[in-house]
Amino acid sequence: MVDRATPARKVSLVVYVDAGNRLNEAAKISDAKVRAQRVDTIYRQAKRPVVEKLSGYLSAGLRIVTDLEGTPGMVVVGPAKTWRKVIQEQPDLMENPRWRMVPNDPEFAGV
Repeated sequence: MVDRATPARKVSLVVYVDAGNRLNEAAKISDAKVRAQRVDTIYRQAKRPVVEKLSGYLSAGLRIVTDLEGTPGMVVVGPAKTWRKVIQEQPDLMENPRWRMVPNDPEFAGV
């Protein structure tokens, strides 16, 4: 998708992170509110390295549209040329098995 888009075209991707076994500890919490807060914290921590890598491209037009709190996903939008730069300069974003990027429907992405 990114490689076929014109450089200025906005491309919306959903970035998913794997929180690993940390969700098992949250599942043992009986209080629903406390459990939800713990899940939010776990996903926030799992997303932090990705957010840090992407934050270097904010000035080039990349933006996190929504964090999708309490879930493993976040929606990130930016020009195709910026995504190409991210892919070239941050190959571990694509190669790390704990992170996955998939195209997002622009209708739901705020593009």
